[in-house]
Amino acid sequence: MIQPIYWSLISLNHRGQQSYGLLVHHDGFKGVKGLGPLPESLPRGARRFIGDRGIGHVRYVTSGGYMRRQMLVDAQPCVVEHSGRRLAIAYNGNVANSVEFRRSLERRGIELHCTSDAELIAYEILLSLGEGLARAALRLASRVDGAYSLVGLMDDGTLFALRDPIGLKPLFYGSSSTLTMIASETVALDINSLDSSPVAPGELLVVSNGGVIRRRIAGSGQGSICAFEYAYFARPDSRLDGWRYVYEVRRELGRRLARRHPEVARRVDIVVPVPETAVDAAYGFHEETGKPMEPVIVRHRFVRHRAFMASPTSRAEILSKKYNIVTRRASGRRIALMDDSIVRGDTLKIIISMLRKAGSKEVHVFSTFPEIVSPCFYGVDMATYSELIGFNRSEKEVARILGADTVNYQTVEDFLDAVGNDVCMACVTGRYPTPYASKLARRALECTSSPRGRIAEVME
Repeated sequence: MIQPIYWSLISLNHRGQQSYGLLVHHDGFKGVKGLGPLPESLPRGARRFIGDRGIGHVRYVTSGGYMRRQMLVDAQPCVVEHSGRRLAIAYNGNVANSVEFRRSLERRGIELHCTSDAELIAYEILLSLGEGLARAALRLASRVDGAYSLVGLMDDGTLFALRDPIGLKPLFYGSSSTLTMIASETVALDINSLDSSPVAPGELLVVSNGGVIRRRIAGSGQGSICAFEYAYFARPDSRLDGWRYVYEVRRELGRRLARRHPEVARRVDIVVPVPETAVDAAYGFHEETGKPMEPVIVRHRFVRHRAFMASPTSRAEILSKKYNIVTRRASGRRIALMDDSIVRGDTLKIIISMLRKAGSKEVHVFSTFPEIVSPCFYGVDMATYSELIGFNRSEKEVARILGADTVNYQTVEDFLDAVGNDVCMACVTGRYPTPYASKLARRALECTSSPRGRIAEVME
């Protein structure tokens, strides 16, 4: 069982590179955890694992501490124990009302060890298991304000999966005569030769020897997936809506940018993507304009860190080492610089500075994602207004800060039309689909002059 889980996690390494973990059930739980991305060979501690069911995780930190010791404690799968029962979960998402959750559990005498909210969710499910798994899932859905897609493994061997009622985080399952798997992206099923099917928002899946039992426990089933999945998180060969590849959406976003900003598009000489998530959009821009697409920016292959997922202290160092410029191709050219989104602007500042030093005549930034002006409380690490370069700034002001000639954002209308289904765009519109996140946003706005860190973790 461990090999299919390992290969699925390898295919999902792009989703989290700060820690990893694998766990199997066989005469109890046996697991292994480590810091950094999942290595290119099966971790030594997992090579002798046996058992016919297990779960795994690669982590991108959106809650909890960044100290190495704490990150190892927070690495998933998270295992909790109470009244003689044990439960392990691997979870993708973020609990907006985590402070409230933590206090509630502490009042019940639960001793918490993790700083991430995975432990909170695990205990919430475990403490309700006496009423049955479906009731525990329904209770979780009624109490959590936030996003979650998770897989869980009980000490009796029961394997289950659950998606939040809004469907903010993706989740898919696939099965054959010998293997059933559930994962955040279809590529994790593709790598094990399984056809995929989306788990509906608010749906509970229980894997048994007789197959997969599916039950809707909450929500309407329509869903509103995080829009950032299309722009950044998901692999281009994943299918978030079950049938269309992400790269097809990104190409269309590039075409629409060219059509929406024709004067700037005509002015540039070449199209240059920021590797790697903007490559497909740059190709769409090239198709629409006929302007050549040039690999002016080269990402160092073995500097695999994603700066967006890095801690604030290490982000600058990673960015300074991550890219190289092909000077001859940049010198004297007017460049359409394609990026997937602009959050803090850290990456673009460094890249544009490098292009200027290489002799680029003009640099015009195109963002496949609309202007981000509000924080996210659902699992993207941008939880304060003050860190967002687009907050309270015009395109001209953003361009000046970045050192670009112009900044050209995707419009909300074009983005939604290209994606073609319901998505959460709270970071763009400021309209949050859950009440506590709306409350956090108001508090975060009050704290813009003196931010104290992630607002979701410091709110009283």
